[in-house]
Amino acid sequence: MNSQADFSCYLCKGSIKVPVITIGHHAVSRCDSCGLGFLDSHVHETGEDTAYDEGFYTSQNMIKVPSEGIRECLPKVRSVRKYRPTGRLLDVGCGLGYFLAAARQEGFTVCGMEESGWATEYIRKEFGFPVWPAPLETSALEGSSLDVCTMWQVIEHVPDPLAALRKIRDLLKVGGVLIMETRNHRGFDAKMLLERWGGWALPYHLWHFDPASLRLLSETAGFRVLRLKVHKSDYVKKNLRKIPLLGVLRNPVASLFAGSNITVVAEKAKQGGG
Repeated sequence: MNSQADFSCYLCKGSIKVPVITIGHHAVSRCDSCGLGFLDSHVHETGEDTAYDEGFYTSQNMIKVPSEGIRECLPKVRSVRKYRPTGRLLDVGCGLGYFLAAARQEGFTVCGMEESGWATEYIRKEFGFPVWPAPLETSALEGSSLDVCTMWQVIEHVPDPLAALRKIRDLLKVGGVLIMETRNHRGFDAKMLLERWGGWALPYHLWHFDPASLRLLSETAGFRVLRLKVHKSDYVKKNLRKIPLLGVLRNPVASLFAGSNITVVAEKAKQGGG
């Protein structure tokens, strides 16, 4: 674990870190300046295997009947179409390919990038679209060739998020959009559930974002943020459902509390950093 004396925030270079939570062998801290959370322990010291193999996808209940997986992803595809109705789409960390299959069904030309060899083989067998191996930074994809890049619950796994987003910016056409969804470690759900909150997922999640740090990451990488959405609280929604008469109010009340997820939509503008 890094000492306070030698701490320098990855994102803003702040010098003070604050402990957030310890679960088993692992600890999460956050930068007191920008709010970025991070895995503040060394995975290899515990001898744990963090490979994204069949066992990982089974443990996360991610393996589905393909038609069911595609159907569940259609709302996400339709949310993407609000910003780009069609075009070439890259899904980074494409998992088992259900989102890409749904995007292809809705008219996009699709390709994926995935670290897991097991998942890549699964996609090739089930769907047959191209999947490149991670990491993104070494990709041979042509610059300014993409209309959309998506990252669904992926950026928290990436060792160097800034390098990854700068590479994505290079791959996007001017006006192309990046859409990222990740966990909100400072939301109401995380505060109420503590170590039981599923967003920690230690040691798989290396980074833990809140709205401010996710915006800062996007802007530091050279994007212009178009929208930042904080999703409503599933914790509140679930508990109100149990209360007679109040159950009908669960959605409007839950929208008043920050939930487990954040989505950012960002554009590659004509001028920008990175």
